Amino acid sequence: MDAAAYRRRGKEMVDFVADYLENIEHRQVYPDVEPGYLRPMIPSEAPLEPESYEDVLRDVDRVIMPGIAHWQSPHFHAYYPAGSSVPALLAEMLSEALGCVGFTWAASPACTELEIVMLDWLGKMLQLPEDFLAGTGGQGGGVIQGTACEATLMALLAARCKKVKCVQEADPLRSAADIFSKLIAYTSEEAHSSVERAALIDGVVMKMVPTDDNFSVRAETLEKMVAEDKAAGFIPFFFCATLGTTSCCSFDKIDELGPLCNAENIWMHIDAAYAGSSFICPEFRPLLNGVESRIIEAALAIINESFDSILDSFNFNPHKLLLVNFDCSAMWVKRRVDLTGAFNMDPEYLKHENQSSGLVTDYRHWGIPLGRRFRSLKLWFVLRMYGLSGLQARIRKHVELAKVFESLVREDDNFEIAAEVVLGLVCFRMKGSDELNEALLKEITRMGKIHMVACKLRRRFVLRFVICTQTTELRHIQEAWQHITKLSYSSDPMPTAVTTASPTIVTMDTAEFRRRGKEMVDFVADYLENIEQMRVYPDVEPGYLRPMIPSEAPLEPESYEDVLRDVDRVIMPGITHWHSPHFHAYFPSASSYPAFLGDMLSSGLGCVGFTWAASPACTELETVMLDWLGKMLQLPETFLAGTDGQGGGVIQGTASEATLMALLAARCKMVKCVQETDPQRSDADIFSKLIAYTSEEAHSSVERAALIGGVVMKMVPTNDNFSVRAETLEKMVAEDKAAGFIPFFFCATLGTTPSCAFDKIAELGPLCNAENIWMHIDAAYAGSSFICPEFRPLLDGVEFADSFNFNPHKWLLVNFDCSAMWVKKRADLIGAFKLDPLYLKYDNQESGLVTDYRHWGIPLGRRFRSLKLWFVFRMYGLSGLQAHIRKHVELAKVFESLVRDDKRFEICAEVILGLVCFRLKGSDELNEALLKEITRMGKIHLVACKLRGRFVLRFAICARSIELRHVQEAWQHITELSCQLLLKHH
Repeated sequence: MDAAAYRRRGKEMVDFVADYLENIEHRQVYPDVEPGYLRPMIPSEAPLEPESYEDVLRDVDRVIMPGIAHWQSPHFHAYYPAGSSVPALLAEMLSEALGCVGFTWAASPACTELEIVMLDWLGKMLQLPEDFLAGTGGQGGGVIQGTACEATLMALLAARCKKVKCVQEADPLRSAADIFSKLIAYTSEEAHSSVERAALIDGVVMKMVPTDDNFSVRAETLEKMVAEDKAAGFIPFFFCATLGTTSCCSFDKIDELGPLCNAENIWMHIDAAYAGSSFICPEFRPLLNGVESRIIEAALAIINESFDSILDSFNFNPHKLLLVNFDCSAMWVKRRVDLTGAFNMDPEYLKHENQSSGLVTDYRHWGIPLGRRFRSLKLWFVLRMYGLSGLQARIRKHVELAKVFESLVREDDNFEIAAEVVLGLVCFRMKGSDELNEALLKEITRMGKIHMVACKLRRRFVLRFVICTQTTELRHIQEAWQHITKLSYSSDPMPTAVTTASPTIVTMDTAEFRRRGKEMVDFVADYLENIEQMRVYPDVEPGYLRPMIPSEAPLEPESYEDVLRDVDRVIMPGITHWHSPHFHAYFPSASSYPAFLGDMLSSGLGCVGFTWAASPACTELETVMLDWLGKMLQLPETFLAGTDGQGGGVIQGTASEATLMALLAARCKMVKCVQETDPQRSDADIFSKLIAYTSEEAHSSVERAALIGGVVMKMVPTNDNFSVRAETLEKMVAEDKAAGFIPFFFCATLGTTPSCAFDKIAELGPLCNAENIWMHIDAAYAGSSFICPEFRPLLDGVEFADSFNFNPHKWLLVNFDCSAMWVKKRADLIGAFKLDPLYLKYDNQESGLVTDYRHWGIPLGRRFRSLKLWFVFRMYGLSGLQAHIRKHVELAKVFESLVRDDKRFEICAEVILGLVCFRLKGSDELNEALLKEITRMGKIHLVACKLRGRFVLRFAICARSIELRHVQEAWQHITELSCQLLLKHH
């Protein structure tokens, strides 16, 4: 598909999404399908030859739509809102096209700098103290995490690291392992399950704090628990307060809890995932401190004083109530060094000239993944095109509609309200038994006219009714209540109360989306058609963006034309053009028009697939696509889900997440194994003895996974080809076992980041199996090549692995983020951190027929990423994808031959796939100067690595559109600069 075809098909997809959203109200909100419905409807493997777009789109209607839970329907009242709006959809289209992966400032300055400023905008809208903002000269700052799960986990990890350092400052001889074994974290018994899960991932004890009659944690309760734990020799270090609990939207009393945490040197994190958006309204802002008074001026004075002094981190999800589509969780820390210093790794290939200037932020230090999408664009579009006033009106409307529903419940003597209604959630139940209420919910779900879920409050079964979508109006509330009462009485419904009309709010309708969406398709096509003429690396200095835009979000809406003009004026000058044929840095960031179309559809559907029930098609297509992909790689059947085996595949965001999940699963498995033979041995004692291994050439994220997992990781020396051999690992394992340690995990790399070297897994696998060491294979870049028969031998030995992953978003024409991971025994992965609150349970959960991917990764929520795999596999076919990979390898061989023909240069590592490592013969300083000049000129873009301590340049074949002439032009440019440099030096 070329740009012209994309213009046509992209506009057709805009119409498809607009039609869907226009008619969503008339669809059954909850699908009537059984587990496993999808697999028989599509082939068992990817097609060899390309299929037409028309065939794919027909199958969207035939296969996908019957299994969609319509999260954007005005009849959807389950969980919490999944934000969506026309401005956010447009921004996502632009972000996908730009395709930059913003792990460092240099990777795309605009991506980093807009995020910094947007988090300051949001912080000001919430009236956060200045210490939490980046643009005030303070020590704090904000970051976009994918979900609140990730934000809470990062806060917990930072708190752990900070407490260990603090204790060791007072007692330098005390080991980290000993301190680790004494750490205690706390959260409300009503907190989201992801908070408890964060502690399981981190390997620390978390205690549930009982709540008062309003389901709130009070200081006296926590104070008593802390005192008891300290008296027993434990070290309290972390408390997660919740503002707007998932069960009933209750609020912990942080004005009481904060001073206690501050006095006890306990890190306090606030999770306001849902409720946080409401704090942009002055009448709800006092909830951010648990202040009861509605005298706003006095309340705010108290808030800012206490908030500033006691809070360490705070997060909420704009993707829930702020019209920004999933995934976008805003997090702030008071001292960014507490977060960034905990797991800071700096390999040569991620370093850049401004890194040590103190003027830049590298967001790879702020979260679990290395790579980052350009998510701040959708914040920018939404905040400008709605304005603060428009967003406030939307929130107030939701709260008013919830109050209407509350009044309907209260007027019916057969029902009762189960918790105070503060925002857009109403917890209610029929008076009577839990069985009666369970039967009611089951019938509501079966009918599919509206969708709700339940929770437990004081062990009672309670129904949750949430105002979710921006299209929900008063009539939808009245219709929902009529439906509920009709099912409750199995006769005529009770009459609804007469209520006033809900207010009209600023919105962009589907007609506007048809127009603007098609304009964005043209904008994207124009950009990609002309990308070759653009300077590939931007000529901007750190901080360039902030002076170009206002210091805070506008009060009133701005026009789309103004926003798009500012994309050209503000964003494009700071973009590193990852899809340019002149981009040769890092590894490829894949992109294709079919992937754009798949992501456009995913954003339009707006479902969040954490469980099968949350949207069956989202789960089932992912399961089948990972089987398709596994067959393309010729993985052993034990790794596939559709073979009645114990394995299966999952889409993680990045290889960083896949490696971390493998390591955590291996840790959990080894602890259980040791305790089976020695039941008295504690988790903490076993943790202190665990040893993981990886290559000295492995990606920095592997070592970082061990830091996060709280275990020691040893670097295994490599041979002359930068590969790990079995004899080297075997010797290290034997020495560690003799010293009383427990080897438990080895991460092999196929296609290392510095030089694309391959560890000898056919040797290493039998060793790991014999020693009961979990072997994980990270083939992030090289894995795509294994779909070609001539490269498949590089994967020989995978049958010995426990887990394997690679990134289709690197080389398989699927845009970021999409990292495919398989495990041989899925129970090892999902059993490690499985938690099942009632609001996530559903009928088929224990049938053994469904997959709940929330157990397979760090985040709870998941985007519908398998759609882009489906679109790409079908519209390219296996043969088209193989041709793409072979072309890249051939072009790398051309570049290699050019280097070898020039006696001034040398090849520094074997060229196997699409990466060439080379250097000028001479000093490191000479090569550093050459790279600096290449970067300054901005005509092509390369990065460096270190091999055996030598500074080496990396030339990667990256762009889908690259041709032979681009390789020749790049070499000519390099040699011209080298000539000038050599003349200058001599």
